[in-house]
Amino acid sequence: MDIDRIAFQGTLSLFLRDRPRGTTVDLNEFTVAYWDGRRVAGAHLRHDGSGRLDEAFDFDERMCDQLQDDLVAWMGNPRYTVHPELDDWLNGERQSDASADRH
Repeated sequence: MDIDRIAFQGTLSLFLRDRPRGTTVDLNEFTVAYWDGRRVAGAHLRHDGSGRLDEAFDFDERMCDQLQDDLVAWMGNPRYTVHPELDDWLNGERQSDASADRH
């Protein structure tokens, strides 16, 4: 199945819009998608196994192409996670990694 960026984001927005704030679609072990109040955005998770958010990204054509198989697999077995720190991100209160590690 070949999904373009618009369809990719549209599919994710259907699953995220009505979920509680801070909920992510867990596309794979290190990549999640979330609703930022206007659109679907993405984040990579830290590679330390903590499950914490690391770096935000936009779903451009390249990223959608890379994650297409993950989205199809996710649709067969949906997984969601609530990330409390995502609420801080959405409020513009994201701490730097160094600052967050001290808390």
